[in-house]
Amino acid sequence: MKRKIITNKEKLTPDDIAKGKNFGELMKAYQAAPTGSSGGAAAGATKPFYKSGWFTGGMATLGVAAVITVGTILLKGNEPTNGDNTKISESEVVSLIDTSQPFINPPVQGIDIPRNRYVVNANTGGKIEHHTGTKITIPENAFVYEDGTPVQGDVDIEYREFHDQVDIYFSGIPMEYDSAGKKSVFESAGMMEVLAFQNGKKLEVAPNKSFEVCMHTKNPDPKFNLYYLDEEKKKWEYRGKDSVSVEQSEDVGNKMAELTNSGLAVASEEALPPAIQQQVEVVEEIKRDIKQIQKTEPAKPSKINEEKYSFNIDVMETEFPEITTYKGTVFEAIDQQNFDASVYDVEWEDVQLKKQATSGQYNVVLSKGKVKKEILVKPVFEGENYEKALADFNKNFETYEKRLTKRKEDEKREAAKLEKQREEYLANLSKRQKEQMQLAKQTAKADLVMNRIFKINRVGTWNCDSPVPRPTGPRVMAYFEDIETGEAITPKSLRLIQREMNAVFPLYSNVFRFNKRRDNLIWGIDKDGNLVYATNEQFQSIKRRQEKNIFKMKKIDLQKHSMSEVKTILGC
Repeated sequence: MKRKIITNKEKLTPDDIAKGKNFGELMKAYQAAPTGSSGGAAAGATKPFYKSGWFTGGMATLGVAAVITVGTILLKGNEPTNGDNTKISESEVVSLIDTSQPFINPPVQGIDIPRNRYVVNANTGGKIEHHTGTKITIPENAFVYEDGTPVQGDVDIEYREFHDQVDIYFSGIPMEYDSAGKKSVFESAGMMEVLAFQNGKKLEVAPNKSFEVCMHTKNPDPKFNLYYLDEEKKKWEYRGKDSVSVEQSEDVGNKMAELTNSGLAVASEEALPPAIQQQVEVVEEIKRDIKQIQKTEPAKPSKINEEKYSFNIDVMETEFPEITTYKGTVFEAIDQQNFDASVYDVEWEDVQLKKQATSGQYNVVLSKGKVKKEILVKPVFEGENYEKALADFNKNFETYEKRLTKRKEDEKREAAKLEKQREEYLANLSKRQKEQMQLAKQTAKADLVMNRIFKINRVGTWNCDSPVPRPTGPRVMAYFEDIETGEAITPKSLRLIQREMNAVFPLYSNVFRFNKRRDNLIWGIDKDGNLVYATNEQFQSIKRRQEKNIFKMKKIDLQKHSMSEVKTILGC
């Protein structure tokens, strides 16, 4: 089919585009529309508005640009798929969004990060020192009532901090940030809330006044910015950057060096355990035994070659007893080309045999008067002597081979035992070294005083944050059930956590993405107000081609556990 392309279409004005982008008004119009053939929706309708006839026809009035934008976001970007891009049944996607909830919404009423109360004189100002190490300096005449009237006398300051994912979660403070239409989630290096009251009336910071904050932090990274939460506009406002102060106690360097050196010294100076030393000696003894056995390897007899020069030694046993061992043995010359056959014609007065250590050959030294002949030879056998020598060899070699094979098997077995002992020892050694290094780091960190320094000119919530994108990776359709009873759970306020990052990612449905390379944690609140959670093991067991994945949720009774106990259980 040929396509007609219109190139001279009247361009949309900025006002037209702005109208088309106001999807909130569009949604209100849809919800207010009566049920009818035109595609309106009755109260309680569950059909997505972008699939209704009303949406299809009505969008024509918004202009081409708006149609493309909405189509991309709603029809393609939110289309559920699993890790292999297989479509997931939309009827099984469970929405976790409740638009009726307040902007700041703690997941469990009555369980929140408590505020500490301080008193400051409005006339003279003062300094607050929080138990975390945070210091807030308040100047004189720094407070006014909401109508701008200056405040005199004592002021009640309510203050609290949020330093980890558990703090952030139970505060109910939203941590999403929208910058030029790009949505992200805050990774926090420290968040605080400071409020001021007098006789129950809320106070504000006076114009041209500000508090100096030196807030304790666990993360001194300079990448973080400063943000203020505008609760009326329901959004975070960028307020520039803070500065970072890191101080060391006087002896932290010595402690670090001492712990580090002691950890490294273990590998080089600590003697092997007695059991391993004993096993080393066992293996070495077997190796020495094998070498001795190999020296006794019998030489296979050689049969005489009639075409080569050879001779036997006929001696008087009484005169040459050391030679009688070789009686009946024929010696074949190694160097046939240079052999002097005249040796056969001489009746020699003396003969010496010198066996070479490795080759199995001999040097025969013949002497008569001043004449000496030295011949390199090898023993050979002929006739019945050869058959007997071969039989003796086979018998002796069988015995030799059995001895050698047994000792080699002994060596293999004992060497494997030694290797296992060494591996276990080195594993334990490595574990101890890591523990020592970790202790060294913890000691150094504990002695570090890290603060984020900034000024605030409004009461409320301030955050040292860095926007981070939502996790990417496999998309999973999640179902939840009690790990003990198997009962299905539909948790509310469901959140995804990556332990390496101090951020809390809200989940909008039971279909979400996660990063398999991270140490993931998921938690929410069940119908009874308990915290239910699943650790990274559950994420690692997800099968890529499996459409439905069940998370076995453990349970924490929030009525029986303190906030610090909850953090310990979750490892936060």
